Amino acid sequence: MVSRENKRDIGWGILLITFGIVALLNLFVSISDWMIVLILAGGGLVNLALFLTDRKDWVLLIPAYILLSAALITAIVSLDLLRGTIIAPAVLMLVALPFFVVFLFNPKENWWALIPSWVMVSIGLMVFLLGLNLLPGGVVPLYILGSIALPFLVVFFLNRDNWWALIPAWSLLAIGMMIFLIDTRILLNLAIPAYIMFAIAIPFFVVFLNNRKQNRWALIPGGILGVIGLGFFAGTNLAKYIIPAVLILFGGWVLVSSFTKKE
Repeated sequence: MVSRENKRDIGWGILLITFGIVALLNLFVSISDWMIVLILAGGGLVNLALFLTDRKDWVLLIPAYILLSAALITAIVSLDLLRGTIIAPAVLMLVALPFFVVFLFNPKENWWALIPSWVMVSIGLMVFLLGLNLLPGGVVPLYILGSIALPFLVVFFLNRDNWWALIPAWSLLAIGMMIFLIDTRILLNLAIPAYIMFAIAIPFFVVFLNNRKQNRWALIPGGILGVIGLGFFAGTNLAKYIIPAVLILFGGWVLVSSFTKKE
């Protein structure tokens, strides 16, 4: 008897082989769009039959759905019912839908399905907005990396044991923001390495604050990176305004604390 895991491997294998066959035929033989529809639909039906052998395993529906959706999209495009900037978003939305369904079926166990589904929806929306000139070019890197980071944050908040998800989320957001700030010329010259040092240092400080007794070690790399970042930042024009403001705010906080402290 074929195990559930092996059936999933077979399903994904059929998906890859079907797309591979279509790609090779397009390279060496000029095949019609309707032949492509038949090949994709055939692979989808084979995967659907595989799902029917174990209806409790909803994951088996994903490769079947992807192939059948690809066949449907190809047929619609061939009939000229779908055109322009709508094609790519429509394809990505259709491919993303089964992953969303799998995630919603059991969010805590099927958290992984949120990542590919959300990424595909975000990219589809980006293509649509770019086609309508509603998304400035400078915002695209931040949009892409921020969109990819968001499902990792959701994975963490669904189950705090998945703390590892914060690492890719923070990395993607930090890189995306850096690209945006450089493109808008807010980060210039020495501000760029300062930003990088601060971005790497912040997670260490968060680790320390989460458990001050056990994670004191995090202050060493965090402090070193922070000091290096401050060294770079001190050489920027922005530091002339921010450093005095920070000193004033910190001094004010110390004064207020001294008056409100209970003896």
